[in-house]
Amino acid sequence: MSDSEHQHGVAAPLGGGGGDPFFDLSRELLAVVTLDGRILRANAAWTAMLDLDEATLLARRWTAFVHPDDGAVLRAARAALRATGTFDGVELRLACGADGYRWYSLRAILAADGETVSVSAQDVTARSTVAPAPRERQLLDTMLVALIATDLSGTITYWNAHATALYGWTATEAQGRPIAAMTVQHLDPLEGRAIWRALQAGEPWSGQFMARRKDGAIFLAQVNNMPLRDEAGRLIGIVGSSVDISARHAAQLALRESEREHRQLLEQAADAIFIFDTAGTFRWVNTRASVLTGYTAAELLRLHVGDIMPAEEAAQIPARIAALKDGARTRERLIRRRDGQMLSCEVSAALLADGRVQTIIRDVSERRAAEAALRERDERFRLIARATNDAIWDLDITGGRLWWNEGLRSLFGYAPEQIGPDLDWWNGRIHEADRDRVLGAFQATLDGGGETWTEQYRFYRADGTVATVFDRGFILRDAGGAPLRMLGSMQDITARQAAEEALCVAHARERALRAEAEQRLAELEAIIDSIPDGVYIGDATRITRANAAALRMLGYRSVAEMSEDYYRINEQLQARYADSGEPIPPGQSVFATALAGRPRIREVLIRDRATGEDRVIRCAAAPVRVGGRIIGADLARG
Repeated sequence: MSDSEHQHGVAAPLGGGGGDPFFDLSRELLAVVTLDGRILRANAAWTAMLDLDEATLLARRWTAFVHPDDGAVLRAARAALRATGTFDGVELRLACGADGYRWYSLRAILAADGETVSVSAQDVTARSTVAPAPRERQLLDTMLVALIATDLSGTITYWNAHATALYGWTATEAQGRPIAAMTVQHLDPLEGRAIWRALQAGEPWSGQFMARRKDGAIFLAQVNNMPLRDEAGRLIGIVGSSVDISARHAAQLALRESEREHRQLLEQAADAIFIFDTAGTFRWVNTRASVLTGYTAAELLRLHVGDIMPAEEAAQIPARIAALKDGARTRERLIRRRDGQMLSCEVSAALLADGRVQTIIRDVSERRAAEAALRERDERFRLIARATNDAIWDLDITGGRLWWNEGLRSLFGYAPEQIGPDLDWWNGRIHEADRDRVLGAFQATLDGGGETWTEQYRFYRADGTVATVFDRGFILRDAGGAPLRMLGSMQDITARQAAEEALCVAHARERALRAEAEQRLAELEAIIDSIPDGVYIGDATRITRANAAALRMLGYRSVAEMSEDYYRINEQLQARYADSGEPIPPGQSVFATALAGRPRIREVLIRDRATGEDRVIRCAAAPVRVGGRIIGADLARG
């Protein structure tokens, strides 16, 4: 059947009774329907195919005869019809009574009312052209496409009303004239001859070329030509339909450009983007999808969406796709990489107009790890804040919010409801004499890029008393150096400062006493040095002091030299008692007796170190006590 019949035969009423024979006898399915599927008019081929009477057919919706598996194709065709006003070459299966289903190629044109659709369906089950009825030259003048019939020489034999509207020529002007002269703007001669030879050989032809109207205007036409045969099957002419597709072509070009730009944007997207069909097979992926999963794009297009999901979730895919009919969804899910690694990802899925699913996947593993680390750090901070005796504070510099731990209450008596949320509260409790200094240094540290701030100042407690505090803070800055956050601790050092002041006083007093003692000792030494008797002081092992008379008497030049002869001076040289001549027992010398705590005065014989002769020396020794403890003894000889 010709394109003319294919697109225009639906204009005639169903059946006989004054109907057009071309419409009734056409072997193609011709009908006028509505967008919701109601059949307004249909030719006899419908009742023959479906084995239904006219009343039953008109009571049904023609979409009910479409094979259930072809629902997605039908929805896409409807969408194209609404968008462009036409579709062509849509193939799907239609019920054929007891014969089951057969494949049909559909063309459709949407009427100006936006509701009525002219539909023709050609049986392409065997991919052969259905033999048309012999009176196909009688075309319906009510079709919404330009229908033109010619004989085998290309002379116009029929020109419908829409052809007049499209090309500007009336039927009277057009009939009897060459088709190329009335419609074609330019066509390559070789191509034109090839097309005409094919048509004359009985082959259909469809294509696009630049057409010309009567007023000289040029437009892009979609032309579908079919051979026209008589009842015996002899080729008797050509019937064709043509439609101005300039606007549609421009829209398609714009759409392709938009799709190209859109695809480029998708390719450059930072997120992984996948498009898969209702069976879950990937149909398109961007570059980031390969980076995320570790598969190449070619490998992904051979995979199923379940291949990048945890195995236990694969069975849930159909239900999740069905749920998208209620709107797009965003969930956090695990994605399995090629190497088996599981990634925490944010998955956003939406159902596209053609029934496929678009999924945008963002790897949030690092973000989740950072959030976990932040929670751990915050928890650690809270534990430290609870464990310390200091008043811990946390200042959000950009937001001006100030947080305090429980230490502010335990140290300074402030209940939670008494504590303000910002710096103004803290400023108001700094002692007036310290406030300008403290706040100035605080702001200078923030403005100067410093990382730490410390100050000692006076701070009012909740009961109005004043505490001395040591406050320090650590500043966190962004990459540009701007301060973001400040963490610090305030210590109450009132008692420590009082103790330090008392210690300073004690140290000063000790220094004064030491100076006084040293002065008195110097005076005492001067007195001892002025005594004509020999005097020396020592303990159990050494001699620590000796006056000049003692050094002369014993024949030594210094106290150190004298101390080296300690045993000889106190034991060997004191050989006997002068009064009895008895030897002095070991450890019973006058000096040793005084070290034992017993003062003693006794004349002893001392052997002169230089002459070796004995001399009578009167020795007086007494213990030296400090705090009741004997630390040595002194001895005077005369």
